[in-house]
Amino acid sequence: MKSWLALVLIGCAIYELTQSPALGSVLVCLKFGWEDFLTARWLWRRDGDRLRRVSLFWLYLAWGLWKTAIVAFLMSVAFALVARQAGPPAGLPEALLAFAGTFCLALLTAGLSALMTFLSVFCAWVGGARLWLDSAVGRARRRDEWPPNVCCAGRTNRLSTLVLSSLGLVTLAVAVEVFILAMPGGLAARVLGFAFTLLAPVLLVLGREVIAENVLACRPRECWPEGESEEAGTLLLED
Repeated sequence: MKSWLALVLIGCAIYELTQSPALGSVLVCLKFGWEDFLTARWLWRRDGDRLRRVSLFWLYLAWGLWKTAIVAFLMSVAFALVARQAGPPAGLPEALLAFAGTFCLALLTAGLSALMTFLSVFCAWVGGARLWLDSAVGRARRRDEWPPNVCCAGRTNRLSTLVLSSLGLVTLAVAVEVFILAMPGGLAARVLGFAFTLLAPVLLVLGREVIAENVLACRPRECWPEGESEEAGTLLLED
């Protein structure tokens, strides 16, 4: 509640100083990922396992950016509708600027989220770690409970959702590029581009299954074994 109040005050101050709704909307979008950014920082300081700490740090940054991208995209659609209905009055440039700002933010944060997701999966795969993605880890952060297994008990791992969206984004970008490059070419190039477009969903599902099999934790204790002690995280905090 306090963070939202601070956000409203900062947003009002930015609008009064700049008279630009674009900056305020970008701030609102970033707010939706802020808790996950704080959780990533907490995991970096708390976790005594080096490779798992790095993996989870990138994972929760990616999750926060993913939420930011979703909100930014929805806000860009809203600003586009406002700009379409606004017509020629003076308010139209502000609506278009807000649309451009939120849409660019959506593209940027979605791309960074996909990149950080793959980086997290790679680190976990190399280190033999299992990943758990859940908003309840943020509750454990606020209570400073380590490991966060109790708060996450009985909940669902959201890693598959993030991995699927990241793979989908990359697959869509590649499919569009292949289709564009194939258009000026001959029949063989067009057939190849069309075949890749059809195979993209299959590759998407297979990629998610392979990643889930190797790094997804079915239960929180697979990510944070029960035998880990409080001292491992405490030493990092003292550093």
